[in-house]
Amino acid sequence: MFVFYVIPQKSRAVKSLSFDEATKEKYIPYIIESTYELDRIVLALLFEGLHKEEIGDSDSRVVLNIRPALAPIKLNILPLSKKRHAGKTKELYAMLAPHCMAQYEESGSIGKRYRRGDAIGIPYAITADDATLEQGTVTIRDRDTMEQRVLPVSELVPFLADQSLF
Repeated sequence: MFVFYVIPQKSRAVKSLSFDEATKEKYIPYIIESTYELDRIVLALLFEGLHKEEIGDSDSRVVLNIRPALAPIKLNILPLSKKRHAGKTKELYAMLAPHCMAQYEESGSIGKRYRRGDAIGIPYAITADDATLEQGTVTIRDRDTMEQRVLPVSELVPFLADQSLF
């Protein structure tokens, strides 16, 4: 079985290799790699999925766009405010961690926590806020579209199961 993958080349060293001085012709360098190991697969995933995305006129973010099924961490569970919402967020983490790999994070602003999750490929962020304490709802943010939706905590597990995270 053969798997062909062209690794993007952007370095000057490769550009200088692509010109044959003897024949004065340009060519595309290639290597036939006879091994097919995990590190090659991960490298290909990073080349294909990791990119910088412009948001508006003055902002950008680094995103690792990999399928949710391939993401090692499926959920980023965040309190909006560490002091006010951490207790409820830890309850959410305890509820969801048995179903899939989840991460609890409380350091930095909520925007920075979203961006860190985007950069390592976490498909969904679940945020506990005042509405969580008062109405029993959470905000779910999609990594790829950055869209946010509000769901009752009771519908959280069925929603995530529908997204093929479990």
